[in-house]
Amino acid sequence: MRNFLEVALGESHGMHITAALDSVICAKVPPTLRGADRPELRGAADDCKQALSHHGLPHCHKRGGESTDDLKVTGSARFWR
Repeated sequence: MRNFLEVALGESHGMHITAALDSVICAKVPPTLRGADRPELRGAADDCKQALSHHGLPHCHKRGGESTDDLKVTGSARFWR
């Protein structure tokens, strides 16, 4: 993760810090929210989606929303499609 941030924020890429953090967090947090539909998972998914939106991480918020939608429609959540 640290190496990614160093490269992303370096002169050759010049990524904004928020975008770089959005990418790193998106790779680490939403994938952990997976499994069959149950109240605990729904609550965790909703809380995660709200927190990601509150902190201005649009890519994470979008991917977390897709997992939440899958949970409601299919009865299971998975990050990687």
